[in-house]
Amino acid sequence: MRRRPNPWILIPAVIAGLFGGGLGWVVNDVACRSDVGTGCAARSLLWGGLGFLLGLVGMAVIMVLVSRSIAEWREYQERRPEDPRS
Repeated sequence: MRRRPNPWILIPAVIAGLFGGGLGWVVNDVACRSDVGTGCAARSLLWGGLGFLLGLVGMAVIMVLVSRSIAEWREYQERRPEDPRS
């Protein structure tokens, strides 16, 4: 029996995405301390968006793997015969 995906996985993924986006924005903003007309804001937005996506996808993959391993462990615990030594 397959379980439905857990919607709570999205919360840490979005938080990690926000941290990644902020990091991308700040790193580019610090590196781009020049005149206003050079397109620094657009590049900061680009790198911030890329950082958000990478953080979001990376944390989502980790959370899905953790969720699956916990579900597999619980299923194993339910099917395991009682240990007479315990």
